[in-house]
Amino acid sequence: MKGKYIAIFLILVFWGSYMIIFGKNGYLDLCRLQKEKNLICQKNQLFEQENSILRHQIERIKSDSDYLEFFIRQKMGLVKEGERVFLLPEKNCNRSPQSAQR
Repeated sequence: MKGKYIAIFLILVFWGSYMIIFGKNGYLDLCRLQKEKNLICQKNQLFEQENSILRHQIERIKSDSDYLEFFIRQKMGLVKEGERVFLLPEKNCNRSPQSAQR
């Protein structure tokens, strides 16, 4: 009789341990969620840095007319009257040296 209780107790201990480690919301899920949280925090920091740069650009555009002109010309590809534009071919990184010689 005593052996039955010990067997049931051991089964419950093993089952409980299994559920804590492998079950839903168990240790493995906790580890996965911590990794996911760290990744999201890193992405959030990058977005905060990007937002800070954009805020700085906005303030500079509002206060500096020369920068506004530069920004518009750069983004829109505009040129001043009498200015010459030189278009250079883009470098193709995928080409091998042998195909460039042909």
